[in-house]
Amino acid sequence: MATDTHRAYTPSHTVPTKLFLTTAAFVGVIACLATLRHIFPSSSLPQGWYNSFDAGIVLYVNGLASRLPWLTPAVTVINDHNLLKVGPIVLLLWVGFFPRTESASEILDKRRKIAATVSLALFGVVLTRILAVSLPFRERPLRTVALHFRIPRILGPSVLHGWSSFPSDHAVLLVTLSVGLMMTSRLLGGLALFYTVAINLALRVYLGMHWPTDLLAGAVIGVGLASIANIAAYRDFIWRIVMKCWQTAPGLSAAFIFFLSYEVLDMFEVVFSLAKTLMKHRL
Repeated sequence: MATDTHRAYTPSHTVPTKLFLTTAAFVGVIACLATLRHIFPSSSLPQGWYNSFDAGIVLYVNGLASRLPWLTPAVTVINDHNLLKVGPIVLLLWVGFFPRTESASEILDKRRKIAATVSLALFGVVLTRILAVSLPFRERPLRTVALHFRIPRILGPSVLHGWSSFPSDHAVLLVTLSVGLMMTSRLLGGLALFYTVAINLALRVYLGMHWPTDLLAGAVIGVGLASIANIAAYRDFIWRIVMKCWQTAPGLSAAFIFFLSYEVLDMFEVVFSLAKTLMKHRL
């Protein structure tokens, strides 16, 4: 009986070694990239890191506009409304957070995983921005002169000017959320992942905002981050913070959750615009 008690007691006080090693690995990767940034300056790479794999896919997708007349109007509607782009994924996350006909322990476990996933997705957005400024600059397809990309009329000439395209923060954010949701519900997570790839990522290629390898790299980072949600120590750590905030200030916590849901739905456009302004004026 004493042995069983010890086994049940130990995990809750185990040092989160895996979490520490994962964090150390990310810090190491960022440090290596920062070093490579100085060893291989952006001037040593071709514009847009031009290669046949990326160029072939981008040009094929770009050519669909002339073969499918209805495609550009449909893309215009989706691109102009973040509610259509990211709204369904946020909705599926909330559905997963309030599951039906399950035991209390199962519901709690799913909520812990989703809370951990959201925190990892936010970290992924920050990590992606760090990688974008650490790696050599990569121009987007729509401004790569050698590609002769036909820019859709729905985009302005200054869209994302000065922002490196590698890796894709959209892919990191949405893939992390989708894969993390899949760990709680294969149906909901599968729907979210399909919508992410078929609508959001395909849209980025069609508009010339990202190369396919930008999206692939972002997806790999997203899957890696979402897998951390399976670490019990990390889930417990995040859930303790969530519950402490909720018990201390429920009104403020609810307002923050609403604000966070809106920012994810809006793809942090206000935050990125503010950051770009601060960087521009060096404030």
